[in-house]
Amino acid sequence: MPSFIVPMAIRYVLVSLAITVVITAVVTGLMTFGYMSDKPSSLSHLVVMGAGMWAGVYFAKQAGRPAEWRECFRIGALLTVLQIAFSAVVTIGFLLLPGGGLEEIQANLDPQLIGVLTAVLIVTGLIYWVGTAGFIRIGSKSALAKKKG
Repeated sequence: MPSFIVPMAIRYVLVSLAITVVITAVVTGLMTFGYMSDKPSSLSHLVVMGAGMWAGVYFAKQAGRPAEWRECFRIGALLTVLQIAFSAVVTIGFLLLPGGGLEEIQANLDPQLIGVLTAVLIVTGLIYWVGTAGFIRIGSKSALAKKKG
């Protein structure tokens, strides 16, 4: 791991938070004014893309070279764990709010559903990992290409 992994991880979480807040505000605004009738379920990939690209740019600035694939996957694993932990904290925070739906979830919790949800979370984590690694690589290469051109 590079020596600048801690500042990179902190910035990654902050960028993830910023992207999440912006997406939430835009979707809420669109729903409030009637341009959308339901919340889209596939916007979380934008967080992985944006934060991963930013991490790649930060890597290139610090290391002065593009990240190698093996580095991307190692760094991506750490950042994915942070992203999943961050997402879990945000989700639990919203569930604990009055009317957040925690009671409904507890009432409908069944052991078979827990297994399915666990499988979905594992697959999602793998997609986040590969996506983060790929966007770290793309971000690091594009930062250096922009610097040369």
